[in-house]
Amino acid sequence: MEMKKAVVVGGGMAGCEAAQIIASYGIDVDLYEQKPVNFSAAHKTEGLAELVCSNSLKARRLASSSGLLKEEMRLLGSMLVPAAEETSVAAGGALAVDSERFSALITKKIKANFPNSMFDIVEYSSAYQVLAEQNLDLSNVGEEAGTEEQWVYLLKEMENYEDWHQY
Repeated sequence: MEMKKAVVVGGGMAGCEAAQIIASYGIDVDLYEQKPVNFSAAHKTEGLAELVCSNSLKARRLASSSGLLKEEMRLLGSMLVPAAEETSVAAGGALAVDSERFSALITKKIKANFPNSMFDIVEYSSAYQVLAEQNLDLSNVGEEAGTEEQWVYLLKEMENYEDWHQY
């Protein structure tokens, strides 16, 4: 039986959560992150799950949609919610974190929880590089997502742009 493998591009909160959940199903995961090769103007540290615009994860109360979402995430095995609570700072009824401590804790958890190389945190310089290295079989891409020719064209075009964030 062939081992399943997933690729997650981006070590932000969603990428780290997705990689951790996928790995919990026994699927090998490669997690690609642009830092420390590339930083946006907002990024300050090399850590994963760096919060750049706000340190607040919004309301804690279960009667709110954000509070209910956090509780659902916790029940489904989220690593982000417990890490946020561990690194929380005073914020009234909101769950706010010390951004640097939160990022450091998530980075530590990602690296420590998967010692058997389940995660390969790879520095990359372009989205094209990540996609090109996967040897993708684009023949099975559904028509609603574009034709194989359109995907090949897009990947070639992405290779020509230094600032691939525009995509």
